Amino acid sequence: MKSIKSFIITLGLTFLLTSCSQIENDKNTMQNTNVDAVPIEHIYDGYEELQGKDFGSFSLPDKIQVSDVDKLYSFSSVGKTVADVEQESKHYFKEFLGDSYDEANIKKEKEKVYAYYGENGYTMFFVECMPMNAYYVDHPGYACTETLGTYYADTDRDIVLDLAKGECTVGELCDSLSEVISRTFYPLYGDFEIYPYIIDYYFNENMEKVAEVTCAVRYKGVNMEIFFSPLFIVEEREEYQVITNYVPSHMIFALDGKDSITFFANRFAPKDEADAEEINEVISLKGAVELLEENLAVQSHYQFEEVYLYYCCKNRRPSPVNDEELNSKMDEDFFKDAELSRFEPTWCFMWHTSEGEGQYIKVNAVTGEITVEVG
Repeated sequence: MKSIKSFIITLGLTFLLTSCSQIENDKNTMQNTNVDAVPIEHIYDGYEELQGKDFGSFSLPDKIQVSDVDKLYSFSSVGKTVADVEQESKHYFKEFLGDSYDEANIKKEKEKVYAYYGENGYTMFFVECMPMNAYYVDHPGYACTETLGTYYADTDRDIVLDLAKGECTVGELCDSLSEVISRTFYPLYGDFEIYPYIIDYYFNENMEKVAEVTCAVRYKGVNMEIFFSPLFIVEEREEYQVITNYVPSHMIFALDGKDSITFFANRFAPKDEADAEEINEVISLKGAVELLEENLAVQSHYQFEEVYLYYCCKNRRPSPVNDEELNSKMDEDFFKDAELSRFEPTWCFMWHTSEGEGQYIKVNAVTGEITVEVG
């Protein structure tokens, strides 16, 4: 799971596809809807027959996890705004930090941006009701040097973690973190639920045992895409570029004790849903497999390890530049472009490269569009 951090956005994509007319090489996608949509309650019909099956160009996992899905949606997501950013930032810092909060540590960095400077170089930022990275600036050594284990919050609750500041179980760690998440983020998120998902247990650069918890986001019971995608499209503007790419939805916390957060990164700013439309029929898992069988090149062979139904989105956002004047213009475009984010249910077929990085082939369950993502 450390590959979450190591994905590199790159134009140099290589993959094997058939030479059918549906391929759009600039986007690395195929459009093909030669399968019938089915009612939501039938989307997993026949999955038992698919488990462990080899189709030549790809094979499916021996066990496919079925999600309890009764409704699906297509929706846009727009950033929240508040009337008083200063008061909202104070509320956020107080809820996140608990007893260690001191209002004197808050400083206005620029318009709509507030920072909290705590002890030991601890710095948090709040931007227009969008909590950004919080981290120990003076203690950046929380990268993994040796992996000790990877666990799932739902199934490995009794596993004991010997962290730098004491022992606790996976369940105790996740329960404690969930309390922080609940009081800090739930008031901001509406129909979105944040929950601990995957726990990476490792030695950091200071040779301390820490747990890195990746928290997933659900929208009305269905997970949103967690991982970065290397796929993107560049649009040239007069003074800078706008990058269109899949935007993951997750939070990452590193803890060296049950109640001791040492690193936090929020990859899902608080959002309001907009233009939500319930979807009555979608391409089933079996239909998605048929599309892959028809479109993936015979000489390729992907060994899929997991299959998920996620909400995936494409989001337009300006690329960074080191120029304050340009950045101020880009800020306006960022919020305007962010309104174009559209989430749709998507079948995600995951495998790992020889370097251990997770990769996906996606089949949009509404349009049948196939996206091949190989970095």
